[in-house]
Amino acid sequence: MLVYMHEASLSDLMRPVTPEEIPASLLHRLREERRAEAAKRRAKAEAHLYATLLLILEEDFHGWQVGKGIFHMPRVSLLFQ
Repeated sequence: MLVYMHEASLSDLMRPVTPEEIPASLLHRLREERRAEAAKRRAKAEAHLYATLLLILEEDFHGWQVGKGIFHMPRVSLLFQ
């Protein structure tokens, strides 16, 4: 965004912002964004510690002859969702 500033008011416009001038709602939103970003970074760093495992038993194969796959996915019971 292009903003034009008059040289006489440059010192007023470019002064440091104090915490009292920032609205509480904006501070709250920024705090939540930082918290979410930290959680995302932490999850990404720990992702290698976890794996998704699908256990298919012999009864899931039994009688399955239709389709392209080797088992019928809806018959497979998902224990941990």
